[in-house]
Amino acid sequence: MYLFKGDAPLHEFASVMKQPTKLGIKLIGRHFLKSYPYEDLYLLKDARQIRAAVKLPMILLGGVTDRAGMDTAMAEGFQFVAMARALLREPDLINRIQDEPSTESLCIHCNKCMTAIYGGTHCVLSTERPGVPRVRDETIAAMLLARLGDARPGLRSRERTWTWDEVVRESAARAALARDLRRDGPVPCGGRPPLPRNPRSTSACCWRTSPSTCSG
Repeated sequence: MYLFKGDAPLHEFASVMKQPTKLGIKLIGRHFLKSYPYEDLYLLKDARQIRAAVKLPMILLGGVTDRAGMDTAMAEGFQFVAMARALLREPDLINRIQDEPSTESLCIHCNKCMTAIYGGTHCVLSTERPGVPRVRDETIAAMLLARLGDARPGLRSRERTWTWDEVVRESAARAALARDLRRDGPVPCGGRPPLPRNPRSTSACCWRTSPSTCSG
């Protein structure tokens, strides 16, 4: 995971593996699939050393997601840049950056696309895949994920206002926690999750419903 930076999708890796590998990843995966903090151009510091030592044309990769990163790479003496995860999330990103230089990538570097290599590499957060006919997905989970990166208000309560992007990210975090706590087998009698303290609270109901749609 060091070369990717970002989250380590242990749950997703385990889900596509066969036993006993699946069990091994669940038990000890966190010891060798570690998460590393993501930052834009995260390989630039190391790449500078190679750039200074060779005269060949070079390509900078690792955290190039916007026009500012591209311009920095050119200024540092790199002739090209490479993009991967950002283009899986938005295949038309380059064209949109060309039209509007301030365009920002919607990729959140969750690295879940890594586990998709066994069935056709794609962004698991995107409802569109290259070569696959577009099918309108009207599930709550799909509509919620489509709001990722949306800075407009998505949820208001008496305490505060959340943007749609914050709602999606918080829902995904709670969904991950729910998956970790989930156990195989039927739910025992009396095992129903408790209701929010104030069931009439819009935010309480949202934080109970949204994560469940993301976790499946």
